[in-house]
Amino acid sequence: MQYPKLHLVALMVSTLTLACADSSSGPTPGEDSAFNYSNAPGSLANVFRFPGIVGGAAFVDAATDLVAFDGLPANPADATICGGTEEIASLADFQVTGDLREVYQALIQAEENIHVYQLSSFEDICTSEPIAQGTGSLTINDNDLTGSGTRANTFGARLVGSVTLAAGGTAHLTAEVRFVVEPDGTFRQVSSKVVLSQ
Repeated sequence: MQYPKLHLVALMVSTLTLACADSSSGPTPGEDSAFNYSNAPGSLANVFRFPGIVGGAAFVDAATDLVAFDGLPANPADATICGGTEEIASLADFQVTGDLREVYQALIQAEENIHVYQLSSFEDICTSEPIAQGTGSLTINDNDLTGSGTRANTFGARLVGSVTLAAGGTAHLTAEVRFVVEPDGTFRQVSSKVVLSQ
């Protein structure tokens, strides 16, 4: 089974959209600078820091036959999309800069659950058994968050952490995905990897 690339793109985009939509407790780029930023004084009108929600992105690597997810419940079958009661969501720290130039750059960081599956036998998070799971750090960055059209937009994510193998033992996970949107609208995936190392 080949995991659809467009599904991965949709997951990545929905993750970022969900995060921005749910960050109502923090400032929004372009708004008045009277906000109390969590890590900076209000005089820094070009920097916005606020909490948000991320989770549920997939990292796919056909070469290693692995797919990794961030932010699923400890038992993925407990997720609401599987009929359970737990949301696919983790609290993250957002930093958005660029208000002075109206080209916004985002850096998002979170500590999340990690679940790794064999890509060739993966059906869905509700029924497939992970081959490894643990916790780790997610970092998402985007050099043109709102798509100004004035530059190539590169964006992606990196997930790293320690996982316990279902077969026994532990491993270190490194998962990355990177995309670019050219000024003419051409979209392409630059890289995608999922590696378990012992």
